[in-house]
Amino acid sequence: MTVENLIEKSRVLNKLRDSKIIFEELNKIEPDILIELVYGWQPVKDFKPVILLRFLIAQSLLNGKRVDNDAIQKMKAAIERRDISEYYDLPAAYKQSMQSYKKSDRGMFPQWKDSFRILFPFFYTRTEKEQTKKALHKFAEELIDHNSITDTQIHIVDFDGSQNYGDDLVWMALIPEKAPSVQDAYQLFFRVDKDGYSGGLYKGHRLSGNGFTQIDNRYSTLEDYLKSLNLIIPQWQALNETIYEELSEDEAEFKDRIRKLSLENLNTYFNALDQIIEELSLLNEDNLVFSTASKQLSFQVGRRYCLNLKNNKFSFIAPEDYNIPGIEKEAFTGGANAAYFKNNIAQIVQQHINAITEAVDFEIERNNKTDPKEYDNTAFRKAVFDKEYRATFFNFDPTQLLFTVKDTAIKANKNKSPMLLNQILFGPPGTGKTFNTINLALEILGEKTDNIERTAIKRIFERRVADGQIMFTTFHQSMSYEDFIEGIKPKSENEKLLYEIEEGIFKSICNKARPSSGNFEEVIEAFKKEISEADGKEPLTITSKASTFDVVYRGTNVFYVQPHNSVKDKPWYPVNILNVRKAYESGSFDGVYNPTYVREIIKHLEKHRNLVKGSLSDETVKPYVLIIDEINRGNVSQIFGELITLIEEDKRLGKDEQLEVTLPYSKEKFGVPANLYIIGTMNTADRSVEALDTALRRRFSFVEMPPRYDLEGLQQEVEGYKLADILKKINRRIEKLLGKDNLIGHSYFLCVENTDNLRAAFQNKIIPLLQEYFYGDYGKIGLVLGEGFFKELDKVEEADIFASFGNYDPAGLSEKQVYHLAELIGKDRLSDDDFKSALEKLMK
Repeated sequence: MTVENLIEKSRVLNKLRDSKIIFEELNKIEPDILIELVYGWQPVKDFKPVILLRFLIAQSLLNGKRVDNDAIQKMKAAIERRDISEYYDLPAAYKQSMQSYKKSDRGMFPQWKDSFRILFPFFYTRTEKEQTKKALHKFAEELIDHNSITDTQIHIVDFDGSQNYGDDLVWMALIPEKAPSVQDAYQLFFRVDKDGYSGGLYKGHRLSGNGFTQIDNRYSTLEDYLKSLNLIIPQWQALNETIYEELSEDEAEFKDRIRKLSLENLNTYFNALDQIIEELSLLNEDNLVFSTASKQLSFQVGRRYCLNLKNNKFSFIAPEDYNIPGIEKEAFTGGANAAYFKNNIAQIVQQHINAITEAVDFEIERNNKTDPKEYDNTAFRKAVFDKEYRATFFNFDPTQLLFTVKDTAIKANKNKSPMLLNQILFGPPGTGKTFNTINLALEILGEKTDNIERTAIKRIFERRVADGQIMFTTFHQSMSYEDFIEGIKPKSENEKLLYEIEEGIFKSICNKARPSSGNFEEVIEAFKKEISEADGKEPLTITSKASTFDVVYRGTNVFYVQPHNSVKDKPWYPVNILNVRKAYESGSFDGVYNPTYVREIIKHLEKHRNLVKGSLSDETVKPYVLIIDEINRGNVSQIFGELITLIEEDKRLGKDEQLEVTLPYSKEKFGVPANLYIIGTMNTADRSVEALDTALRRRFSFVEMPPRYDLEGLQQEVEGYKLADILKKINRRIEKLLGKDNLIGHSYFLCVENTDNLRAAFQNKIIPLLQEYFYGDYGKIGLVLGEGFFKELDKVEEADIFASFGNYDPAGLSEKQVYHLAELIGKDRLSDDDFKSALEKLMK
């Protein structure tokens, strides 16, 4: 999709604002699109009124029923009564969630009167959403490159609109990187609507008025818009310089507020805010207030206090009927289903964060607003939504309160098999974390690795990976829940785009590890062969009192069924195999889509039960291992999702406190087997990503991997110095300057056998690592290595080195010392004597 395509999409959505047209188009939507929507909105556990309403609409359309405004009003009324039995048989957990949903005089749909708001997701698919944002982001980057703009943020609002109510236009704005938010800056603005392009220079509405005149022009082409920026950009840059003074004042006040607060309480406060924002998907919008008034940190929704920290005591909101034993509850004067608990310690906030989040959610829905400028501190706001900015004020650590370490190194040859289900090997680069995961995994599987060559160990490891008993993955910033657990993936078949549920890495190995999973696999594989189109098999006709349909397997994760009826060219409908598995193993059809087809398929599977040999009681339960390298490089709360709790030892399947969750896409119950071991690695020197998620830290044992100076390979002498002593000297200096998280690992020296090897280790490994650690500060690198590793600069008179520039005085810059590292390998390398001298200076 291009920016030009967005105009046509805008016109389509604009027409849908006509209630007559939107219902005409609604009843024409293809079944494939409806199936995807039904999967995404299917009720499982947590009741959300609008999501349930959309599910009922999609299901009615999929069942061939016509939907109009009267039908929607009847659905709303049924939801308000908390009884939709005439439409759908809800799972028990979802019914309970609906019955306990907060009551309000305004009803469940106060903001959802307009048909367009309710129905726009039927006409704006997830794929279109991704393409829209990608097109706007690409255009923004071209704009930035074309005008050589630096230090800039891109803010994009797609057809969801800023409040997710749907819109018929999209827009993007460029603001300075230092700006707290798009509302607190002057914006280079660009909009696409049904009439084409417009844009110019806007003022964020939290900025005070200063006689600024907004520029908002229409443009015939994108080129015309780009040309207009030649005059607008200088004005935009100059105006934004003025807001930094205001930000500086707010920063000073924010610093004053946090100065008297303990680090533990600051971490608890911001961790709580992070969880609320993530759980409720809150955006940096005006209805949220971040105030430093009354000598406190105060998070508000409108004028209502939600989470305050003052004098190292917490006050917070909770639902009206919520009680905490031993703590006095107050009520807001405005009522509206809210309780307030004052003067609490950090542990109370941690224990009741879910209640706080629920109450905040209600306040958001209550549409509680205030003037956007009133009370707000821009530095506090920016610190909430920008963790890097937050870290400039205090040592924010989302793991500080709950991070406990087992300070034991893994020895090269370990006789005792590890018994820890979840463990993370952590340490600086080059300490053998990934190397040791192979040995650890094999020991868990019962393989002996003592006194075996590394090549033989690798062969055993590769065989176990091929057998499916070990799975290796690496986390990265783009890893998602859909990659790790399960997700809907597009697939093209017969020139049609289909969406199928695919297992992710973690779910796949859990299913392999689960002792009962083999039974289902054998049964389902036999059935696939029976109806496999690729093997030349014809569709199977299944007849029952409920329905008659054909079913066929086409080599994907679904069966396709086609009902017998009078309608010609009836499409094939997908029945997800994961739904079949869920009902087959649990015996329950709660939350299963198309239960009639699933029920009849399972009846047919009964005849394959004779393939199942033995029972769980006589199976040998094999251990399985998942290795997650660089676990802290991914957003683990997003990747693990609701399964974070399930990996705890006592929550595993078969344990006394075992738990299962219903997965969002497949709707199947899922638990983590007790025979699955998880090994992670974490590079403590990696500052390009956030620290490991707090919730995951509590569920892992941490095994430190420090540099090993006692290894045999480091006892060798080169140029009269033991390698272990060289490494130890370097690390002592690094630890003094940066701390032990940034040491250098022993692996960089393990392959050093002579002077040339040592030169190469310094040139290619150690010096680049030090440059990264110290951000190119060659003075500090010199404090670690000594002056022998630097070139001796010629002392040339440089008084006239700089060009003339008005009256600007370089003020001694010509005498500034410039450092250059010496070459250690290659034709210009240090002589052998100079290299030996450099080592001597390093070791002093």
